[in-house]
Amino acid sequence: MTDSPVRVLVVDDNPGDARLVDWALAHEPESRYEFARAARVSEAVAALARGPVDAVLLDLGLPDSSGSDGLRRIRAESPDVAVVVLTGSDDPLRIRDAIAAGAQDFQVKGVFPKGHLTRVLRTAIRRQGLENEVRRGEPPRPESLAAASDAGDALVLLADGSEPVVNDAWVDLTGISRERLRPIPSWLSRLVAGSPVGDIVLDRPGGGSVAVEYVVRRFGDGPGARQLVRLRDRFPAAGPGASPDVARPAPTSAPSEEEVDAAAWEQLRELAGDDPTFLVSLVGTFVQEGRAQVARLEAAAAAGDRGAVERIAHNLKSGCAQVGALGLSRKAGELERTARGEDPERTREGVARVAAGFPGVVAALERRRAELTSSSVGPNAPT
Repeated sequence: MTDSPVRVLVVDDNPGDARLVDWALAHEPESRYEFARAARVSEAVAALARGPVDAVLLDLGLPDSSGSDGLRRIRAESPDVAVVVLTGSDDPLRIRDAIAAGAQDFQVKGVFPKGHLTRVLRTAIRRQGLENEVRRGEPPRPESLAAASDAGDALVLLADGSEPVVNDAWVDLTGISRERLRPIPSWLSRLVAGSPVGDIVLDRPGGGSVAVEYVVRRFGDGPGARQLVRLRDRFPAAGPGASPDVARPAPTSAPSEEEVDAAAWEQLRELAGDDPTFLVSLVGTFVQEGRAQVARLEAAAAAGDRGAVERIAHNLKSGCAQVGALGLSRKAGELERTARGEDPERTREGVARVAAGFPGVVAALERRRAELTSSSVGPNAPT
């Protein structure tokens, strides 16, 4: 990234999620961001039409879209912008659908350690820039191929009537040089003709095998068609050059059922830095909004409105993850899935479990908020 600000559009109808992303971006080290918000896909499309945006952070569950529909609308209107999907769960089917629809990456909502979003956005913008070059019919710039290698992306560009283009990471990962790509290996032909996202095990020419994830981007039809294939080692060796496909927040300890996860809370404290108001405000907002969401959940369950239960549970799940209430977040996620089914009794039971767990989370958060307040007001502080 350059010294100029990175322009990010955050598309999320959950105010808590949007606030947490805003805060993380505003406090990212060594990077500057200008960010705007939208709560609907229609608002995002309008914002993209008004001015340039470098990256979009997009929630998949919005009032005017479902699943990857909103992503496809944004890609149709602004095919050159990098999109990172924000999701409340790591459902592999939804994630693969989003990547196939043009997303460069995905992020499970929660607490992002400092530097995390910068790494994610840097990778997404770099990948999108290279795809834009290919879409315009330009040969990938050497610096684009080198940057992809540095990040662990093994690339090959195939075009009818032209020699394949590969980067160093491709040769290192597959053991196949550009000269040995004529004729195209059968496994690569199957990738190009098949699903745009998946994983396979490759046998290297010199012996051994490697498990890889792949993404295939197709540009154009007929004689001028081009295919850009990206491979990544599913199990990269640890070391300075190792770079996971999606930089994830550090895993936390196993979540308790009613308390706040200690590791997640420490990540929040690290994110807050020297600002004593951030966590106090975050907890206060969660408690206020969470109480309203639980009340709406119970009312929706009593009315038999499983669609409303699903939507409210989705938002509550994200809100719980924001404050480290991972156990209750898991319960809300289970309720979200249950509400999609045909068993109203199970839905009512799930609502009851969430409602019963909420007071314990509030009590734990209030204790932590009290500790923060007392520690920020020392014994010699003015009253």
